[in-house]
Parts: sequence; C-alpha cells; structure tokens
Amino acid sequence: MEPKPSLWLAIAKDGRVKYTTDSGRASDWKKSGSYRLVRDYYTAPVHAIDISQEHVDETAKYRHEWVGLTDEEANELWESTDSDWELMKRVEAKLKEKNT
Repeated sequence: MEPKPSLWLAIAKDGRVKYTTDSGRASDWKKSGSYRLVRDYYTAPVHAIDISQEHVDETAKYRHEWVGLTDEEANELWESTDSDWELMKRVEAKLKEKNT
C-alpha cells in the first residue's frame, strides 16, 4: 500500500501560509483557487520528545524573532512564479535569507 500524505502546505496570493492535516480541507483550498497547494508531506509518528528543562534552556538560546514576507515580497513571488514547486522553493529561500 502506497503511503498517503498526512500534512499539506498551501500559500495564498497575499502570502499567508497554511498547514493542514485534513485532506478534505486541502482539497477545498485547492478548489477555491485562493491557495496553491505547494507541498504534501509524509510524516512518521513521533515516539519521544525531549522536553527536559535542560533541552528547553539550550534551545531558548537560539530563538529569535521570526521575520516573514512583506505583502510586496509575497505578491512579487506569487506573480513571478509559474509553478507550485518553484514558488515553494523561492518562498523557502527568501524566508531562509531573512531569518538566518
């Protein structure tokens, strides 16, 4: 049996990014034309998560304010991209550039 996606990523024309684990909702987004489904993920269950105080303190050192796309940046990417894959890769690269 082929695995089915369990998480979908969609990007709206205004730059909003949505995730869902509901295949029906992902399908509705796609049908509406308001969103581009740019990625579906195949995930595995998580069996253990390190939530010790030591781990929390260590990861807190690396936190910073998330910088998203401006409306102008999102619109520029949307308008200048022909394929969903290219849009997803360009959004990913732009966000990486702004947040590293």
